[in-house]
Amino acid sequence: YGQMSVDLAQRAHDEAQVTTHAIQVEGKDVKHFPEIASAGGGRCVSLEDDDLLIAEITGLTLGDRYQQEFQEFLQVYLELCR
Repeated sequence: YGQMSVDLAQRAHDEAQVTTHAIQVEGKDVKHFPEIASAGGGRCVSLEDDDLLIAEITGLTLGDRYQQEFQEFLQVYLELCR
């Protein structure tokens, strides 16, 4: 199913401009996730900390356009929450 998923992500990206990202937990690599994300024009990110899940999803949704601003916001947010 891995290659089928890669092909589907590629086709969705090419035909409908759909970006596919993959998020996996640190130390638990999922076979084909990097290839699926790459084929879909997205990124495969590995989370070391559950606190980063919301940040990564939001960052992937916003894209690179607001990446710097979001990272600054997240840093302040995490400091205030701890």
